[in-house]
Amino acid sequence: MITTRIAKALSALLHPLLLPTYLHAILLSFAPAQFGSLDQSMEWRLLVTVFLLTFLIPLASIVFLHYSKLAGNSRRMTENTPIEPGDSSGDTRSLIHSMLMDNRSQRLIPFLSTTLFYGLTTWMFSRNLSVLHVSVVMMAAITLAIGMVTLITLFWKISAHATGMGGVIGFMLALNYCYAEEMLFYPIVGTVVLAGALLSARLRLNAHTPAQVLAGLLLGFTICFAAVYGWA
Repeated sequence: MITTRIAKALSALLHPLLLPTYLHAILLSFAPAQFGSLDQSMEWRLLVTVFLLTFLIPLASIVFLHYSKLAGNSRRMTENTPIEPGDSSGDTRSLIHSMLMDNRSQRLIPFLSTTLFYGLTTWMFSRNLSVLHVSVVMMAAITLAIGMVTLITLFWKISAHATGMGGVIGFMLALNYCYAEEMLFYPIVGTVVLAGALLSARLRLNAHTPAQVLAGLLLGFTICFAAVYGWA
């Protein structure tokens, strides 16, 4: 049984903004041929660039929006708005709460800004790397997934965590299927196990309903698998 403390730790360590960095690290370690002939220093530069552009900068914008109240005050909004299933209320002042954005009313503007950052990263990669480079395909698929989550958030609270994990699984499975990357078998198994633990954690925290996590998982998986399959 997952405790609340473990559930919060899993939600933070497997935050959607960290997943592009994790995915790049896995592929650089187990399927380096997908990146062409990169030497070790270039691999590290790519990984640091991905971490900066897909985690640190978007996270800084989310924290700014949270503390400036530009994303909305969840306590004020939940007092005047009926609480829907899967919306958990907590300490709106905490950094972890601002990262997880468990209240749907606080999600739209941060999700829009994150979609913009990821779109710009995709464009930058496409200008500086080959248009068929795996990083470009990866970032394009992730940007589309975040954009879809943002659109759905207007009407319903879908799980961004589940979407991210579904995307990681879909991307690796597609590479394994299309390019016979057999070394990805063990990372795929490990990611599936972590995905199960993470989705259980989100349910344990009452951050989502089962339908919300299942929808997110299927959305991320479908977009990322299709992106690699179409690229191949």
